[in-house]
Amino acid sequence: MEDKTTEQLEELTSKIEELTLVVRKLEKEIKDKESNTKEKGKNKGEKKLKIGDRVNIRNPRNGQASSGRVCRIGKEYVTVETRKGKVVRKSYNLKKVKSSSEEESLE
Repeated sequence: MEDKTTEQLEELTSKIEELTLVVRKLEKEIKDKESNTKEKGKNKGEKKLKIGDRVNIRNPRNGQASSGRVCRIGKEYVTVETRKGKVVRKSYNLKKVKSSSEEESLE
């Protein structure tokens, strides 16, 4: 009787140790993935729009210009001043155009 309980305890102990190792491995993977997403977020910050930036509008409606300059930045929307008037879009529908001075500074 005592032998069975001792064996069961040993089995349970070994299973707990195995599970502990698995949990540690998963925690490490989660931390690695979190650090990777933080780094990606930092890279996205470089693409943030500023007032005065030249942008292309990805989804212009009929009669609207497809490029212009950022003149206002709100919480969700960005206003672009074009030669045909002002256009309001979410930032992900705008693509920043590199100016010649930015290209020179990268070299």
